[in-house]
Amino acid sequence: MGKPPGPMLDDYAARVLEGAVWVIEEGSVIAGIIVLLPATDLICSSTISLSLPLARAQGWAGGYSHSRRPRQCVRGYCEIRLYTHQTMVENQRLYASIGYKETVRGTEAGYDRVFMGKQLRR
Repeated sequence: MGKPPGPMLDDYAARVLEGAVWVIEEGSVIAGIIVLLPATDLICSSTISLSLPLARAQGWAGGYSHSRRPRQCVRGYCEIRLYTHQTMVENQRLYASIGYKETVRGTEAGYDRVFMGKQLRR
């Protein structure tokens, strides 16, 4: 990419104050975070960060969106959307493997992104 990933530039203190940051815990260990930004009938994930060794050991490296905690915060929405950089093909495969479908590719905020969405059960 030649520059820091977009999520590294986000103001996480502001996101916490907005109530948009969800911490995923495994016992007393922080296993990851997810930042969810609600819109009218969909919710957008701007950041997903997992401790991969812990996530793999627990079996949810590819299934974070199926765990109870993130599901609680998307209740009532019909779709979740996210994006990843076009060069991050592993992320694209991971998201596709858990039901996300590519919706469009484009440049946003100076980054070449792949936008993906997933229908949620109500």
